[in-house]
Amino acid sequence: MELSDDQRATLSALVETLVPPENHPAGTTVAVRATLDARLAGDLVGEVEVLGRWLDALHMEALSVFSSGFVELHAPIRDELLDRIEAGNFRIDWRLEEAGVTPEGYLDRVLGWVMEAFEGATAPDGARPSS
Repeated sequence: MELSDDQRATLSALVETLVPPENHPAGTTVAVRATLDARLAGDLVGEVEVLGRWLDALHMEALSVFSSGFVELHAPIRDELLDRIEAGNFRIDWRLEEAGVTPEGYLDRVLGWVMEAFEGATAPDGARPSS
């Protein structure tokens, strides 16, 4: 299973929110996204289905709260929405119970993946930092 085009766009917007291109060296956001793509085809392949459902729900939550999809929101509004989710404050049913995750718990997981990719993208000579 792969992410849909809409899910990939939402993931890209999430990465741009967490690693804003204007605050980091050129190409950092692209490198983070490329690392995530590689991991989703490799060691995180088992997460793709749940991640896709989570990204769809993130889009729907944005529509419910701000009447625009996550991709269309400005960065500060995206941050506000992520803060709401992190606090467990959401309007829609994310339908993740069968996957055994909560929206805020899965956000933590995704944030961890982005941080790992960011650390790898910003390590000297592209070396992966030690864990």
